[in-house]
Amino acid sequence: MPARNERDSIIFAGTMGLLRRSALERLGGWDEWTITEDAETSLRLLRAGWSGFYVGESFGRGIMPLTFAALKRQRFRWCFGGMQILRKHWRELMPWDRHPGNRLSFGQRMDYLLGGLQWLNDLVYLFQARGVVCRRFEFPAWSETAYEAEAFGEPVDPARHFPRDLVKAATYHGLSVRSQEDGFEARVILDV
Repeated sequence: MPARNERDSIIFAGTMGLLRRSALERLGGWDEWTITEDAETSLRLLRAGWSGFYVGESFGRGIMPLTFAALKRQRFRWCFGGMQILRKHWRELMPWDRHPGNRLSFGQRMDYLLGGLQWLNDLVYLFQARGVVCRRFEFPAWSETAYEAEAFGEPVDPARHFPRDLVKAATYHGLSVRSQEDGFEARVILDV
């Protein structure tokens, strides 16, 4: 958070955070369509021209996941919410969006865009740690409030799938998303 504070791109994380009531009321309140309404609200506040501020001091305690299963549920919620936010707001995060109602700076746009896209690295984890390569994704149910996705893969066959070097991360260089007749096509470049 200290680095994001330098660019005024703080994510309101819910626990131990304060929001100005008048700012929240001007936005129309919380949006209930996302599972991470706190992070989505902070993006809308910044887009409307409000600022956030990180205080590097503890004022209380929150509850963290106490089991691995609970940690997985929390990470799934963060990942799912991050993808929901990107799905709805990706156009506003692009540097070329000059809509007068969008007051996001370049740094704010990049922090929110990269913060959401970093969840793609979980696919890299599946490949390297679990030995699974995903080949196809289907979205049988898709709405503004929820979506269902299926990833189809197969065990890694070193003769067909294994790169010369290990993949370090999904990168954002050359990232593109294009609308197709039957959905979207995404292009992601991997750093090896």
